[in-house]
Amino acid sequence: MQLLSPQRAFIDESLLGLRLLLGGVFLYHGVPKLLDTTATMGGFESMGLPGFLGLVVGVLEILGAVLLILGVATPLASLILAAIIISAIGIVHLPEGSIGAGLERDLLILGSFVVLFTAGPGRYALSTSSRSESMVSEQADG
Repeated sequence: MQLLSPQRAFIDESLLGLRLLLGGVFLYHGVPKLLDTTATMGGFESMGLPGFLGLVVGVLEILGAVLLILGVATPLASLILAAIIISAIGIVHLPEGSIGAGLERDLLILGSFVVLFTAGPGRYALSTSSRSESMVSEQADG
């Protein structure tokens, strides 16, 4: 059953794909927040939050996305973006009582950040530290 066994050779490629996917998603949501600051601030105010917080979130989304894509400070970027997702779950989804696709999507994104936080960026990153390399070598030795 070799076909169903984990393919350790593709861990770094999987981490790269996950970083690029998540980075793209957060760029997609962060850039518009800064391009239309009036709408962003109004949207946050309509949720009972200070309007300027929308701009802070936009900057953090872009910064976190760029760090993820480059593979730099991946644990920090994962924590920042996970905090944004946790806030969205707590402020948007749970008060509405919606257990729909939006909540499920955010939980999947949150789980992805747990993976990146624990595994690191992988070999295909600008960062010099990679937890995935040490994990693979430990598994090969053990």
